Amino acid sequence: MSTINTNTNAINMVPELSFVIEFDLGRNGMIKEIETEFNIIQLCLTELKELGKEYLPMLDRILVMPLRKLLCEQNSVLLKVAPNLKLSPLTGTEIELDNNMKMIRPNLSIASQDKWIPVDQWLAQNIAWFDKSVSDLPDMIPDFVSKIY
Repeated sequence: MSTINTNTNAINMVPELSFVIEFDLGRNGMIKEIETEFNIIQLCLTELKELGKEYLPMLDRILVMPLRKLLCEQNSVLLKVAPNLKLSPLTGTEIELDNNMKMIRPNLSIASQDKWIPVDQWLAQNIAWFDKSVSDLPDMIPDFVSKIY
């Protein structure tokens, strides 16, 4: 979103991935926008089955945009239409990867609806983290990087 300061003629740019911020959509327009975003998601999932795993990185990039628009944007049409939307919490098994990185591997289960949480809590869930302290940082820098300097 951009604003113009009339005193200095300066343009103030606030970065935001909002594709509908310039429009004041009515309820039907918002519902149509939501439907379009879900159709994009469905198309990507269908194409993944047809195209195969080598196309997964490309389809992931396409998939992330409607999800971000629907769930993460401040001006989300989904959250305007359904402000009390709740989602199943992410559940899974904690696993440890290289360098003490931990992540939650999903078990693809959906919690009963009485355990669902609001979108802001859903977005705040940790799905991956490092189990390290500041004193562990030197060990994380590869040898070849330190030899450059």
